[in-house]
Amino acid sequence: MSEKDAIGLMMAADGPVPNALCYNMVQDNNFFPGTPRSLAKNRKNIPTIIGTNKDEWGTFELIYIMNSPTNLTNYTKEFAEFRLTEMFSNFLGNQAQNIFGILENLYLDNIANNDNLAWLNFVVDIGTTFFWTGYVGRDVQLNLQNNNPDVYVYEFTYYSGADSHKLFPGWQPVTHGAETSFVFMGWDPSDVGTGKINMSDIDTAFFFGESWTNFAKTGKPTTDGSWKPATTAINNTAYYEIGWSSGARPAYRNKDQIQFNEILPNLLGGEFPRDIPDYNNGTRTGCQPTFVQGTAVPHHCYTLFNTAKNQTDATYYCSKYFITPFKLGLKNINNAVENSELLSYLNSNSFGKTCTKSYIGLYLHNSHWVWQNGNGTYYNWDAGYPSSDPTATCVVINPSNGKWQNQACSLSQCYICEAVIG
Repeated sequence: MSEKDAIGLMMAADGPVPNALCYNMVQDNNFFPGTPRSLAKNRKNIPTIIGTNKDEWGTFELIYIMNSPTNLTNYTKEFAEFRLTEMFSNFLGNQAQNIFGILENLYLDNIANNDNLAWLNFVVDIGTTFFWTGYVGRDVQLNLQNNNPDVYVYEFTYYSGADSHKLFPGWQPVTHGAETSFVFMGWDPSDVGTGKINMSDIDTAFFFGESWTNFAKTGKPTTDGSWKPATTAINNTAYYEIGWSSGARPAYRNKDQIQFNEILPNLLGGEFPRDIPDYNNGTRTGCQPTFVQGTAVPHHCYTLFNTAKNQTDATYYCSKYFITPFKLGLKNINNAVENSELLSYLNSNSFGKTCTKSYIGLYLHNSHWVWQNGNGTYYNWDAGYPSSDPTATCVVINPSNGKWQNQACSLSQCYICEAVIG
């Protein structure tokens, strides 16, 4: 599976990665009629087990590493912030650098820039929080608010030879899906003899089988009461660690809960997932949160991404940002008023100030300049452009003057995504 395939799968389920905390999948009234927060009050109080693996995001970081020239030595402070920006820039908005500083202070203790393993683990921790553990903490809170007395929380921290994720010395992530080997025991008998699995692996598998069977029969995972239900939420949730040293623990993923359910809502103005306008089964009006709705052309919604990509990849990521039926692609510019409006946006956007040029949706096709999302006859070429270079078939806007230049599509630049709605 390539990184694009993995990200495409995640986008299909829950919206695009850069805006993944908006629960887009609930907005068509077919999958869910609302967010978990709005639906929780109607849930019945039944015994519940909920938990995560220690390094859930590690799966997707591995996919990224295997499909790029990235290696362990790439993981520095700068690269870690680049990765988080690439994944969550549109969610964090102009608070990104401020939030990175807070998260680094919370998770890292005077870590050197060349402590590559620490920075890799930092990226995995934040991804794990944003997609898994933050929401588990929130769901526990919602259950306790409903006075559910039987909520059992766990974290799976056990790494073994049964898991093959060993790319870097010293890195042993317990990634998304790592527990399935122990739940289903899909091992070959020869694995014991070859040392791929050992008796500790088998004991762990037996614990899953016994605990989940107990839970199905009695509503409690252990018969001796060693796995206790949660009684408090957010930053002091009792849980059971399933690992090399298993047992009851206090404060499930405490740092994750503090940052996701206390710090970030205060900085970003609300709880997650966002309550966003209903799509009305695909005919939603208005722009996606964090996108700007055009004044000159109100059915154009757009936003800037400052993670440089070539034009092909930029177009791909734009196309994955919205669910259908919107027209998707790089930004179209229909007239001088819209170009001026876009220029003002770029100069007022904190990300825009870091971009010397940004891709728009104009490109050369059969000797004609055409737009990705429609027709148009307005052009605003910079002096000396378009150049006659036969490889310069893609177009960027210069935020210093709003003028356009053609260049090779292989060059990496910031890019402006657009959805044509209505």
